[in-house]
Amino acid sequence: MIDLKLCRNLSIMGLSLLLGLIIPLHFEKHPIDSGNFELDSILNMLLNIKMLVGGVIATFLDNTVGGASREQRGFREHVEKNLEDVDDSTSAYDFPETVQRILRAIPILQKLPILPSISQKSHVKHRV
Repeated sequence: MIDLKLCRNLSIMGLSLLLGLIIPLHFEKHPIDSGNFELDSILNMLLNIKMLVGGVIATFLDNTVGGASREQRGFREHVEKNLEDVDDSTSAYDFPETVQRILRAIPILQKLPILPSISQKSHVKHRV
């Protein structure tokens, strides 16, 4: 989690929100006109997106302004998982267990092509 007690983090958040609202308003009233139509269109479109402008400013400031540790900035240290703890019987496309039980309870739903098929291995595993 980000340390919101740190003045640096609050300043970056406030400044990026404020500039993310002000800069697009400026470019709505005064669009870029360099003479190159394609470049002008792209820049004016991008500079009118408030979330993009605020996000770019926040990312830039967070990575350039010092005064905070990685933990205070919201980074977590990568925790390595033991390979023995990984369950190979589950698929990345499986629904959570409660949804799987509902799908098994209503047989007609298993016929829909958009739903993952219930394999014998997972069916046996969940019955035990």
